[in-house]
Amino acid sequence: MLASLDSAHEKPVSQEVSSYYIAHDAHDISSSFQALILLGESLDWGFLATCSPLQFAQWLRHVALHINLQALRKHSRGAKKPKQKLPYDPKHPHESTYQLLMGRKKSRNSSG
Repeated sequence: MLASLDSAHEKPVSQEVSSYYIAHDAHDISSSFQALILLGESLDWGFLATCSPLQFAQWLRHVALHINLQALRKHSRGAKKPKQKLPYDPKHPHESTYQLLMGRKKSRNSSG
């Protein structure tokens, strides 16, 4: 899918297109396709089975030209907020987990 989109458009678009949206749309398309098969027997999809690899690639390229790229565009993540440093409180100094564990072991050993 991404290769046919890149091939069909003047500049590569695969980096700008969301794989999530393609997968989501593919699910919607497969559901619609099933409905088309059930409701529209006059539609002839059998030509795809008889296509050569070159003809199939050309058909994919033709379909890719008509895809709305705006609907599949990735949404960039916003900038991360800087992490707030906790203010130092001399009444409650930081103790590492290691120091706490070692302090508990010492207190257990001395009482036992």
